[in-house]
Amino acid sequence: MGDAMMTSARLLAICVLAPALLGPAAPALADEHFTHLAVDGDTLVGLAAKYLAQPERWQPLQRLNRIADPTRIRPGTPIRIPLSMMRTEPSPAKVRSVHGPVESGVAALKADSFVAEGTSLKTGADGFATLELADGSTIVVQSNSRARLARSQRIPGVAGSQLTGVALESGRLEAGVARQRGAANRFEVTTPTSNMGVRGTRFRVAAERGGSRGEVLEGVVGVASPDSRNELALQAGFGTVVDATGQAAAPVRLLSAPDLAAAVDLQERIVLRFRFSALAGATQYRGQIAADPQFQRLLKDAMFKSPEAKFGDLPDGNYFLRVRGVDARGIEGEDRVLPFRLKARPEPPFLSAPADRHKSSAGPVQLTWSSALEAASYRIQVASDSRFTRLLLDEAGIAATQRSVELGPGDYFWRVASTRADGDRGPYGDAQSFVLKALPKPPDPPKEEGGRVRFSWGAEPGQVFDFQLARDAAFADLVASQRLDQPTITVDKPTSAGMYYMRYRAIDPDGFIGPYSGAQTLEVKSQPWWLLVLLLLLVK
Repeated sequence: MGDAMMTSARLLAICVLAPALLGPAAPALADEHFTHLAVDGDTLVGLAAKYLAQPERWQPLQRLNRIADPTRIRPGTPIRIPLSMMRTEPSPAKVRSVHGPVESGVAALKADSFVAEGTSLKTGADGFATLELADGSTIVVQSNSRARLARSQRIPGVAGSQLTGVALESGRLEAGVARQRGAANRFEVTTPTSNMGVRGTRFRVAAERGGSRGEVLEGVVGVASPDSRNELALQAGFGTVVDATGQAAAPVRLLSAPDLAAAVDLQERIVLRFRFSALAGATQYRGQIAADPQFQRLLKDAMFKSPEAKFGDLPDGNYFLRVRGVDARGIEGEDRVLPFRLKARPEPPFLSAPADRHKSSAGPVQLTWSSALEAASYRIQVASDSRFTRLLLDEAGIAATQRSVELGPGDYFWRVASTRADGDRGPYGDAQSFVLKALPKPPDPPKEEGGRVRFSWGAEPGQVFDFQLARDAAFADLVASQRLDQPTITVDKPTSAGMYYMRYRAIDPDGFIGPYSGAQTLEVKSQPWWLLVLLLLLVK
């Protein structure tokens, strides 16, 4: 934002002073002073030559400090000098961190380089730039923002002096302003509708279409409207919204920090998911990831409508998550930070067979999976519980992508992890389950009921059954074939003598069709019915 824009913009004045100096409301931002304690031999002409940009203008100092004789000043006399009159020299800012898409007027913006006064920064999605000033203050330009280091100067001869101005045209920034010992320091952030001047505090500024926002995390901020009629004190833990005319709304308390107790601090998938408790008063949430606990090396930034933060495209490593709630006004609340570790690689293979929740008969099971790109071998686990506390198989160093295992009837869970050639093992993939069913039990011996024969067998709730009675062991010449909803059937006694074969199979409620039971034989002899002898022989 150019000087003309800054001059024409209606400015909201915000000052940060020591709490003891704040009255009912803080004054509007006025010219501040540096105080020099006179020493033996000081004169106003000499002090003007040392400090002033225009040394010939020493007379205003005489009037301001009510000095009778400018050539004879008593040692120890405080001499106030307006900062606006003092001589300055450039004080470049150091680039602490750059991540993602960041454009600037500097040929190569990189860590440990320096940027001069007038440098502009434009960040894209997940683009961040952190600048450190000579006094230790930091400016973190957030993603999708446009900002300019409008002023970065120091006053020669005054230790620790730093005069900083940042023009935030759009987007957001966070500032950590070092505690300043004297008055020869100034830190201002201007937006098209506001001006924030601070001394030793942590705060956030957002410039948006139609206004701006400010949130104070440390320090005390005095807020005044452009005409200075509506002044208020913005304490730490409060925020305000400034409209397009430069009018600031009454301060509101920042939302408390979200509870991240439910968030997982070991992430094992390339898509990171952090679920946390919903926060009263929050309409959305901002989540950020940084490489440092001070969040000066930001890597990710996103807004979420529900209490779950999701990120992707990060290498394995140790990180820090920061989450805060956002109220209906757009004011962002207090932060909660969670250190976490990402270990998602080498990625696990995809499980091929058996399919998840597959059912089959008990016996040998062939477990197969895909070939993972970074894997030199695999580790497989099979358990009888979903938490894998009751392991039935735990085997590492498998070079193939399959493993046969003999299992009895029951419910099972299995998972596979990839291992690199150097022994670095990645996380297990998502577990899948399968069910092994026992072979059907032989039917109970048939019971004669008048001129009919009744068959029955054991069953599980919800099953239906296919029953077959045939003249041959291959069940090609069927006498009866019927779908039953009960584990029993009564059929007419065959009229022709000979050997008959019967079997059944169960169909579970989920559609799984089990194998047929072993066939049993029924011999019908050519004697009267009351002399029939029923022989049941298990056909193997």
